[in-house]
Amino acid sequence: MKIQFTLLMSLLLLTSSTSQKVPSTLKSNQIYWTGKAAFNSYTLTGTIDIKRVSSKITTNSIEALTIEIDMTSLNHENPDLKRHLKSKDFFEVDTYNSSSFVLTKPADIKDGQATLTGVLTIKNKKQEESFIVLIKDNQLQLDIAVNRIDYGITFNSPTIFEKMKDQAIADEFQLSGIIDLN
Repeated sequence: MKIQFTLLMSLLLLTSSTSQKVPSTLKSNQIYWTGKAAFNSYTLTGTIDIKRVSSKITTNSIEALTIEIDMTSLNHENPDLKRHLKSKDFFEVDTYNSSSFVLTKPADIKDGQATLTGVLTIKNKKQEESFIVLIKDNQLQLDIAVNRIDYGITFNSPTIFEKMKDQAIADEFQLSGIIDLN
């Protein structure tokens, strides 16, 4: 389990951070993804839509939670980059058109925070992940990092291709946004 906080996907997930920064320009149940270069400060951000959310929440805990992400909605303003991210080099959206997170144990809500532990599925690869989220007004706010290598996404990875420099893409991507739990 490799989880650090810094953006689910698709789904979502890595160590914790208490600074949760979520832009307010998103539509309901849409999250930002952010990817970056491995060896410089170049970053790219786009959006992806939540297809379905199923939850069972009490005052003090999240008893059940399933989040399904519509990978076909993966978006960026540059059409070439959008096409490349949907290709076999990255998320293979034609084959794997959804990703998901399924909670595997109840999560206590304390001071508006909960640590979610569950199975994240990207490209039909499953990993147990844990991450901290904020809960307020029946909404889940997340800001998490996902290690793409865990899900078989190795294109231009500095971990896999150690001699790569200029074209290397960081292994982690960020997911951030607010998800309605209704």
